[in-house]
Amino acid sequence: MPTESEFRGWVAIVFNSPYLRFFSKGDSVWREIGKWEGENFRLRTNPNKVIKAKAAEIIAQASSPEERNSMRFIATCSRRFITSVGSAMPSMPMRRRSATARRTCRRPQKHSIEKTGYSREINELFASLARAAGFEVRLSLSASRNDVLSIQRPNGFVFINRYGVAVKFGDAWRIYMPGVPFAPTGHLRASDEGAMIFVCDEKQNIFTTAQIAPAEATHSLRKGTFTLDEDGTLEGTVNISLTGHRAIRMREDWWGDSTEEMEESLRKNVAERLPTAELTEIEFRGTQDSTRPATISYHVRVPGYADVIGTRLAFATNYFEANAKQLFTSETRKYPIFLEFAETGTDEIELTLPEGYTLDAPTAPTPVRDPSGVISANYEMRYSAKARLISYKRSLLLGGQGITQFAAASYDVIRGLMSRIHTSNTHRLVIKPKPAPEEPKA
Repeated sequence: MPTESEFRGWVAIVFNSPYLRFFSKGDSVWREIGKWEGENFRLRTNPNKVIKAKAAEIIAQASSPEERNSMRFIATCSRRFITSVGSAMPSMPMRRRSATARRTCRRPQKHSIEKTGYSREINELFASLARAAGFEVRLSLSASRNDVLSIQRPNGFVFINRYGVAVKFGDAWRIYMPGVPFAPTGHLRASDEGAMIFVCDEKQNIFTTAQIAPAEATHSLRKGTFTLDEDGTLEGTVNISLTGHRAIRMREDWWGDSTEEMEESLRKNVAERLPTAELTEIEFRGTQDSTRPATISYHVRVPGYADVIGTRLAFATNYFEANAKQLFTSETRKYPIFLEFAETGTDEIELTLPEGYTLDAPTAPTPVRDPSGVISANYEMRYSAKARLISYKRSLLLGGQGITQFAAASYDVIRGLMSRIHTSNTHRLVIKPKPAPEEPKA
């Protein structure tokens, strides 16, 4: 659901700047914030010779005019000047400092030379490079959607805790935060997507909404190759690759943890669904590097994965969804529904049946398709009797077309779709021993 502050009473005690007390009505406070912060940001990010040379170097690397005008390309290159993102970024916390501290802080050209800086300083380096490349740039102020949905309200400025860079494309502003730890270039945190943004302009008040990444930007690819024994034990290898918000979340959750702590966390996560699972040969990659997918691989053995029913075995086709809990179990809902972010997912399973067994009245999972293209799940399943091999694939879409918020009145529809997806995700198959071959007649 949305942040509780939207639906519960709360009290904020604010010790405000004496300067702002003279502007306590209407848009006057926002006007003063826009003037003060906008001018300060403009002066701090004014590109000098060093920045202009870097911008020219970036532009020269572009392979086409389209790429040269791509802000993602500019952002990527600006982060290259700050050494390895994976190792350097976590030591650059986002923090709000006083105006005096900001004025005495190192200028953007220093960050590109020294290859270090805090998150806001990296944002300023990016802004300075973008200005040198000819883009119209402003400071953006916002609040995390975990705290409040909109700052465009009386005294809404007290919630501001996010500092980004607004870049104008045509009549629209796009928000960038290249200094955010763990996030790929051009990618905002989930709590920043869709947030109300105040663009600091010295002449007018500008409010806009931060862009939401398309579902394809966050993808979970999970692959498993398994064998099933006749006693119901599943064994095999698992490979998981995460991008976008899924990768960001994993990096944030495990930042600072030792390998042993990460392994223990993974084992607990799997054990929530499969209590008997035994994980070995665990390997992590990309957990500190936002320029590549975050990956996990391990060997797993799950005694009792299949239920033994006489001579038959019954088991979940998709290892990654086995025993998963169903969402939206309540009959009614009072509050809106928020998907944390839009995403896609692909599960690929290859499962070899025990020798001497075959499928018993097999069925396939039922596809789930929303006509509006916001939520869908597609399933493919094949069986090779000769190889005793089941091939399974699931393709999931949540938040298609960038739609991640639903009114409470849509609950029955959302609940129905997710219930059908859960049923198909936990689809089970039954196998039985092959009948003994008939003896030749005398």
